[in-house]
Amino acid sequence: MSVNHKWLQNNLDSSLSERLRELGITGAPQKVEAGERLCAATCCDACFFIIENGVVEVSTLLNEGREVPVELCGEGAIVGDVILEGPQERTTTARALTETTVSRIDAATFKQHLSTDKALLSQVMAKLDNDMQRTQMSNAMVKFRSGTQQIGCYILDIWERRNKDRPLRLPFNKLALANHLGLTPQSLSRSFRRLREQGLDVRGSEYLVTDTKRLRAYCGVR
Repeated sequence: MSVNHKWLQNNLDSSLSERLRELGITGAPQKVEAGERLCAATCCDACFFIIENGVVEVSTLLNEGREVPVELCGEGAIVGDVILEGPQERTTTARALTETTVSRIDAATFKQHLSTDKALLSQVMAKLDNDMQRTQMSNAMVKFRSGTQQIGCYILDIWERRNKDRPLRLPFNKLALANHLGLTPQSLSRSFRRLREQGLDVRGSEYLVTDTKRLRAYCGVR
């Protein structure tokens, strides 16, 4: 895939989140209001977060200093840069799109466990590699694809990493997706109508890819 968004089914994040809970280094769950920032690019906060429920949008800074949204994150995802050597400035901003519950991970405590837990270190390195590839791909998508193609890529990515025997239901509403992509609800509706002609069947809040090859070609996915 040419773009990889993080959401409920991100196995790397989910397995790492579960491991951190097992180690007992997660803080007490705390609520975050819709629109509130969890962390911001260029800050040096010594923590990151596990999403317990809700939806969080992650943005990154491009080389020219422009901040663009690159992914939507759901339950089990990890947001906030996982920095192994610090202090370093963050490269991403995370903002709650809905009322969200998160658990805080203290970076210092986390690094202590990394120094003695080789399995944990292996999981973290895999996540960092995946995050870097995803950010690079997402930046390319934002620069070179239309809003309709971005939606198609987003649905395709989730679709191809799940059981395809039933329609896909996203863990957030269409308005959250429109806001994430910088589209109006009207533009989003028009995009879905176009995508129906390219192999994506939309049934209310459910999505069914009927022609993967055609949709991949339309979205420019190799």
